[in-house]
Amino acid sequence: MVRKGMLPVLGIALFSAILLFGCGTIRTARIRKDVTINTFREPDFQIKAHSVIAVIPPLKKDEELSGISISTHEAAQDMMSLKLWQGGYHVVDKIFVKELLEQEQIEFESFSVDQAVEVGGWLKANYVMLISMNDFEEDVRSVDFGPFNLINTVDTSVLVGLNCRLVDVTAKKIVWTGVATTQDKNLQLSLRRISDHLIATFHHGRRMPKEREVPSIGLHY
Repeated sequence: MVRKGMLPVLGIALFSAILLFGCGTIRTARIRKDVTINTFREPDFQIKAHSVIAVIPPLKKDEELSGISISTHEAAQDMMSLKLWQGGYHVVDKIFVKELLEQEQIEFESFSVDQAVEVGGWLKANYVMLISMNDFEEDVRSVDFGPFNLINTVDTSVLVGLNCRLVDVTAKKIVWTGVATTQDKNLQLSLRRISDHLIATFHHGRRMPKEREVPSIGLHY
């Protein structure tokens, strides 16, 4: 039988053993902000549920555009395409988009509405969405604490700003624009939340996605 006076000692010893042999890195979202969004839509803009949309990121021969890597811009393209598809729209495969743009030697540094209309016609799309990141900042901080630095916390934070324009191929004009920013634990989470909020503004009266609450400490995945 274990004496009552020994229980606290055993508890401390057990906790220390867990830290020593079973403790992993505690990952937390140091900063998580709501989505800040501004949009404009033409008064007569009404998008059909099964419209065909071609999502196009900015293209440039250099590896970076405005200090942001092309792969990061493409990550925004992939997430927006996924969210549009989940929303019931038909999205042109980015492989076809890329092949066409390379074949026609089109660069999007100063992309015009006329070019978007032409590309949309080639791809048989109802709309062309042009997306680019206007802000991107990563911050990772690691802190060790406890006896012998047993616990390691990694605080991650990614700030993302996205700029989108939707061109109506038939009407030959921009019918919707959206600019949004947010901050979350990683790039994918930030892009997912921004895409959901931007797409929600396509329709009048559509509710914005509900933000889930995140605890201030603990495991955030």
